[in-house]
Amino acid sequence: MLKSNNGIYSFKDGPIEIHFTTRQYPVIKSEKQYESIIKNILPEYTAIYTTKQIHSSIINITRGKGFYMGDGLVTKCSNEVLAIFTADCYPIVIYSLNPPLISLVHAGWKGIYRGIIPNTVNIMKNNFKLGELKAFTGPGICKKCYSVGENMKNYFSSVYFSKIDDSLCLDLKSVISTQLKEAGITDIIHSGFCTVCNNDQFYSYRAENKTNNRILTFAYIKKKVQ
Repeated sequence: MLKSNNGIYSFKDGPIEIHFTTRQYPVIKSEKQYESIIKNILPEYTAIYTTKQIHSSIINITRGKGFYMGDGLVTKCSNEVLAIFTADCYPIVIYSLNPPLISLVHAGWKGIYRGIIPNTVNIMKNNFKLGELKAFTGPGICKKCYSVGENMKNYFSSVYFSKIDDSLCLDLKSVISTQLKEAGITDIIHSGFCTVCNNDQFYSYRAENKTNNRILTFAYIKKKVQ
């Protein structure tokens, strides 16, 4: 169940914890305010991992501190925090409960078109022992608000497009759901938030003239207390 506390939404499933911020926390990635936010929520964390976010399909398995280029991270280590930054693109967490394993993905249309979802699942399956995979998606732009140009029809099936008030709109959330199901994941939970419809709560790159502020999504595996 999704819960809200002091401007941060949280979702928990067994040892997996997922959190995302609201406008109460104007995060700008380059200024690293996110470290204090994470420390306040997860004081026991041992490391924070982020990526460059280049709208790619590149996924990195965390292997100690360092710079990661790409748009997804995977870890099996408890108390390691994975973090990404969005403001219309979707944050996606793909995870296994037994044994615990998590990935956190930055998914805009380019990354989705380039295969970031199946790439993530393949890397998880090829490199780790895992159980049934589940998925959670955070706030992103909905089909009513995501108007696109006609050229976008070159990238996605026509079933994901509709005409709304004379604008061509792309249902990116449905593309995500379809790709997750094609990868064998049927247990999918969506936050239900659109960054534009719910712009009073979340930052939107489109609705706010290319704002530098971002939603911080972070996830980790809580260490089992002995």
